[in-house]
Amino acid sequence: MEVLLSAVLGEAITRSLNFFFRKSKLQEQDMEDCLCRVLLRAQVITDEAMGRQITNQAMLLQLDVL
Repeated sequence: MEVLLSAVLGEAITRSLNFFFRKSKLQEQDMEDCLCRVLLRAQVITDEAMGRQITNQAMLLQLDVL
């Protein structure tokens, strides 16, 4: 009986750990995709701004930050 209980508990723990590891990897991938989109958006904004004559000092400061 103890062997059966040990095997069942071991399998449950293994499956639980695998579930959490897979879930955390998906969250990391989602975060990486989100960061890539943000960087691409910043690049597009910067490229568009470089082609325009901008006189607003606040906007120029924001572009310098990007």
